[in-house]
Amino acid sequence: MKSRVILAILFIVPMIPPSTVMSSYYVGNQYVSAYGGRVNIYTPPYPINVFHYGQSNWISLPLPYWIQTGWRYYSGYQFPEKYVEYYSPVSNYEIYPQGNQNWGTMIEYKIINVGDEVWCAYINNLGIGCRDIVYPPSALQTMSEVHNDPLIELHTQFEYASYRDSSGNYHLFNQVNWTEQFPYSLVIESESTFLTYRIDTWQ
Repeated sequence: MKSRVILAILFIVPMIPPSTVMSSYYVGNQYVSAYGGRVNIYTPPYPINVFHYGQSNWISLPLPYWIQTGWRYYSGYQFPEKYVEYYSPVSNYEIYPQGNQNWGTMIEYKIINVGDEVWCAYINNLGIGCRDIVYPPSALQTMSEVHNDPLIELHTQFEYASYRDSSGNYHLFNQVNWTEQFPYSLVIESESTFLTYRIDTWQ
């Protein structure tokens, strides 16, 4: 399928998990609604400039409570860092680093509901942890999140974003629920495979 470059703000998805920093820019897609999901997330082939802040690229449940996994890269990091993050009505906010993801590599990140309100995070099919979050089904988001500074570089490929149905089967995203906030945009191959990037500007 021919890629499509989207330059305008298409749709701002509500209920995105907030960053712990002052403000964030979001770009990506979501599926409504699911019992979990998975996505391959690539790191850029080269180090990117995040100035004094950083970015994260993830799959997540939305507000008010969420489970999230992906990679993040902040000022002072040598490599992107895998992580799992929770905001649970029981345990409140938690984040756990899971080692580096090298430049120019792909990792599968997954979150699934395993019964009642319990959701679990997986990195390359390795179970990391579970928390009581919400009863399914839930919206599922695959996003890049840039923290504070719109000059931060972004170049993240999301591939084969899939939702999990109530029978445990996976299906590629097929809904058009794009989020885009200037100066960050998308090169769209399909609803499940896309590149998030920063538009070249003079400021």
